[in-house]
Amino acid sequence: MFADREYCRQLDPYGTPIGVYEQPDYIYQCAGYWREDSRSMMVTYDRDDPYNNYKCWVYERRDLTTITLSRSAGSACGFNQTSESYKSEDGADLAITLTEAERIHDDCPIRYDDGRNVFIDLEEFHFYYAKSSIIHMKKLFLFFFIFIPFVLFN
Repeated sequence: MFADREYCRQLDPYGTPIGVYEQPDYIYQCAGYWREDSRSMMVTYDRDDPYNNYKCWVYERRDLTTITLSRSAGSACGFNQTSESYKSEDGADLAITLTEAERIHDDCPIRYDDGRNVFIDLEEFHFYYAKSSIIHMKKLFLFFFIFIPFVLFN
């Protein structure tokens, strides 16, 4: 019996080579994005697509961690296409819901611009940090100044 230990190190628990996950299936280049009729739109370019090199996407950020995208069937977005459309009667053929899990332990500032105010200067953008250490300190001081004197004087 011959066992190749290097080959076994290159597989995940399901037997799939680890390098397969690192290769993207599709590579889209952003050609442009804008906001029209209360819908955020984006056009991407795919050089490997033999039929339509350009695809129109309608996207929407639902909350801090969720983004929904809908890809058009052709090069132009459908008239009734929303960020959740996936049916051909809406002019779409794919709907994707992306969930960001990195925000749970993220200490980076949140810089979110939905594009509604086109005159905002991004250099003067206010940053909001997702830290909770201030809240824990307030609870600690509350415990110290209320419960400790209660125990000492009773």
